[in-house]
Amino acid sequence: MKISEVFVKRSKHFKNPASACYYEKYVIRDFIRYLGKDSNINKIDGDTINNYIDLIERSRGERAAYRHCCTLSEVFNYAFNKRIINQNPIVYIIRPRKVKFDFNLIPPHRLATIFKVFNENTLKDTRNKVVLGLYVFCGLRAREIINIEVDDVDVANETIYIKGSKNLVNRCIPIASPLTEWIKEYLGLRSKSNSKYFMIVGSPFGNKISTVVLKRLYAHVRKQTGIQITSNILRHLFSSYLYKEKVNIAHIKSLMGHTNIEMTASYIKVGHQEIKHALTRNPLLRRYKNEQ
Repeated sequence: MKISEVFVKRSKHFKNPASACYYEKYVIRDFIRYLGKDSNINKIDGDTINNYIDLIERSRGERAAYRHCCTLSEVFNYAFNKRIINQNPIVYIIRPRKVKFDFNLIPPHRLATIFKVFNENTLKDTRNKVVLGLYVFCGLRAREIINIEVDDVDVANETIYIKGSKNLVNRCIPIASPLTEWIKEYLGLRSKSNSKYFMIVGSPFGNKISTVVLKRLYAHVRKQTGIQITSNILRHLFSSYLYKEKVNIAHIKSLMGHTNIEMTASYIKVGHQEIKHALTRNPLLRRYKNEQ
């Protein structure tokens, strides 16, 4: 059986169709291209997967290699549990190191400098400021930003309606200054466009933006400020900053569009200084110090 056929069976069990789309488009497709004609899952061994993961790590980095490894593990474990294959090659692979991002590297005052990169009164710069604002101030996902329609933006009531999100949870997100002013400015610059999508690329008559445009935005910010950002990093920072300001985690969950508190908790990162401060609040430690 071909690995593509195994994936079709595996994808039917995904609760989230967006996950199936990601696996099919970015991982399984690339793996099948690497295998060439020999994509029979019974002929794939651990060395083949190790060589593929090494190739991904050299060309795209450790984070991409880790994601590809996790995806292939799911597919092969599924095939082994369903007895499609007699031996699971995943047990013989060398798993790449999971790269953890140090969220202490981007304090709020430094993260605010990313908006200064786009200071020209042009359609492109204003759009990029709005995109970063939707990440930093609203905690939206990349796909949600791409699919926002003009009718979803209510400047008068300062809200944006998010529909068809990753977890199929529609929600209404409040917006505030300075994001409101940037959106008004952007709507004025794109007023000639007939596109139903809010975020467009190129001239005012262009199509909606894509993930490629967003990746170029991340690269430009990193080149100008030295700050590494991605949609996932900014969402982690969004939830972590709110939690640090003692915002109720249930409210954070609603803003981020999660279906359960556990997922929201996994996004919240606590820095070393916060942990050290929490340790000093131990009543036993204070009692011991007072007795000395």
